[in-house]
Amino acid sequence: MSSFVAAVRKRANETFLQESFQWFDRSYLVDWAFATLAWILAWMIKGLPPFEREFSADDPLISHANRPNTIGGDLTWWLALLVPLGTIAVIGMLKVSAVEIHHGFLGLWAARGYNALVTEALKNRVAVSRVEDYRHHKEDVIVGSLIGIGAATVSYLIYWPSPFTLQGNDLQKGASRPRIVYRDSEQERTRHDYNYELAGMEHATEEV
Repeated sequence: MSSFVAAVRKRANETFLQESFQWFDRSYLVDWAFATLAWILAWMIKGLPPFEREFSADDPLISHANRPNTIGGDLTWWLALLVPLGTIAVIGMLKVSAVEIHHGFLGLWAARGYNALVTEALKNRVAVSRVEDYRHHKEDVIVGSLIGIGAATVSYLIYWPSPFTLQGNDLQKGASRPRIVYRDSEQERTRHDYNYELAGMEHATEEV
């Protein structure tokens, strides 16, 4: 096992050069654990019997011909999880950045897990679901969408800076510099590469 870990670490050092996994902190394992727990709880709640509300067979809102789902359950997994994971991996490899791959995976995993937990817990209590195919009310979808947007936004901002953050007169690229959540970065707190808040005489001619 130790030889396998050593081989993986060596390969990572060769692939990601000096960056490697020096930024990694054990506290990230807690984030992974909580996000995974959200997935497990959502799966358990999904198996509970939902509330069955009364309805009238003459209700015009449900008097439409039955039709198959436009987007099936398997396809939603591809679109909402596997495709983003693949995109994150490809971009991270192109930029040779292990931290961007890790933060991208963790952010997506957490957003999907927390979103699944909240929506599963709510919709099994009030019988809400999609309005497509004339099965449910549009209000249900609006509320679910807001929950998903909120979960995704919080998970993103934990590990990535806001794409609208201003630094000087330039607009930062939101996906270019992931946050180092559990360790201080000296370069983030200083404006120069020599790690001093005040410049020496040899740097007096540099533009500020």
